[in-house]
Amino acid sequence: MNTQTVHDVEDAHTFAPSDLPLPYRPRALTRAELKRKDVYAFLSPKLRREVWVTGALSFATSLQFEFDIEIAAYCERPRKLMLPDSLVEVAFWTRHPTGSERIWLLVPTIESEPAAGGQRRYKREDQALETAEQAHLHLRFLFETDLIASGTSIGVWFALLPYVQTAHVMDNYVAVEARVRGHFRFTKAATFKQIETALSDYSPHDVRSTVCRAIHEGWLQIDTKHPLHVHTVVERGVRYEN
Repeated sequence: MNTQTVHDVEDAHTFAPSDLPLPYRPRALTRAELKRKDVYAFLSPKLRREVWVTGALSFATSLQFEFDIEIAAYCERPRKLMLPDSLVEVAFWTRHPTGSERIWLLVPTIESEPAAGGQRRYKREDQALETAEQAHLHLRFLFETDLIASGTSIGVWFALLPYVQTAHVMDNYVAVEARVRGHFRFTKAATFKQIETALSDYSPHDVRSTVCRAIHEGWLQIDTKHPLHVHTVVERGVRYEN
């Protein structure tokens, strides 16, 4: 994983979280968790800080939130919920561009059961929803089965992340970004390879990093349901502006 420090990401891009204070800070992992659990850490361009999570499901979810342009900010391990017979840790909190906020419980398959329409249901869903409602919290569930089904997309986000991180520290980013925008002024779609060829006066790595950052910010987009490669088609995204 990229080894940049949080201080390297010095520029706040257009769709970074607002300056409003966040309601939560991530609970620090304990020494025992760091020693015994499967720990993942990465520098989040969206949050401009390091994210530390335990377990593949939490890591997959953090990548999903990192690249979801409808999520302006997120926080791992924001708080706990006191259910009638136990204390349950919330996996994530999210804030959306509209200002709405949600908390998320990760539900392993062993803690879920079949529901209508081929969906899954948290075995303690009623208790959790009632507790969240009493605390005026909007609770959602993230099921292991859904994350497994999104495996290809998660792999694509994982592959994009180091390029996005690199773009945030490139000395020539502004110049390369202007050229990428200029390229898409005359075309609605192109492959990574075609873009790199068109901008051959810059290094392919710099061009690819700039394109990946544009995908992260939403003014370009790709279909993450297919594995990432040089012939992946890049299109204008919902936040594209001339």
